[in-house]
Amino acid sequence: MEAAGGSSVPAPRLKELCRHQRRESEVSISFGRGPTDRQQQGSLDLPNLEFEYGDSDSIVAELSELYSYTEEPEFAANRDCFEEDFAIHGRGKKWVELEENEHKSYLMRLLDGLEVINKEKRIKFARAILYLAQGVFDDCYTETEVIHWARYNVFLLYEMGTFGALVELLNMEIDNSQTCSSSLRKPAISLADSTELRVLLNIMYLMVEIIRCEDEDDKPEWSSARDGFRTELNICKDM
Repeated sequence: MEAAGGSSVPAPRLKELCRHQRRESEVSISFGRGPTDRQQQGSLDLPNLEFEYGDSDSIVAELSELYSYTEEPEFAANRDCFEEDFAIHGRGKKWVELEENEHKSYLMRLLDGLEVINKEKRIKFARAILYLAQGVFDDCYTETEVIHWARYNVFLLYEMGTFGALVELLNMEIDNSQTCSSSLRKPAISLADSTELRVLLNIMYLMVEIIRCEDEDDKPEWSSARDGFRTELNICKDM
């Protein structure tokens, strides 16, 4: 993939976009108390800050809040799991170069992989799906491209029945009493102890966050998908 003029440009990493967004959003503010003299004096040296209140922030800001600093290396892990498998089944192309029917065919392979018994293999397939939901950032040059592909991939994932499959896997993970008992006996629980659970929840969170947000460039069928997704979430809530 080349930039205008034929020169190659390094693809931005989603974690770098998120880290930049996090720095911009890390502003503390006090409520409910009047400022002291010292605070009043300090406020003279600070510019006025404008806050936009709402149910959520931009998708990049939401992503930055989703991942802690200790989880940032997992961006690369997700990408590697996808590229390892896609190199075999992607017919020598990049994800952004495939047609929609080719995307669907490969997604079906990933969804079948979520049903394998071997946990390590299952996590690899889940990480590959998570990388798609994150916008195949290694194939993109700009934040706009990452968001475009994240939206496209998430709506395609939903169309293929991914969310329902994730709910079933999540219920299986919750009901796995052996895993829970093993974790409780450990003196300290690490990130590795919750890998599958976190990967599943991250995919589900991205799907919820992306599908619920409308965009002027949305395809007409995405509005119907959004309504259907709301209904599905209500069913899951009542289960």
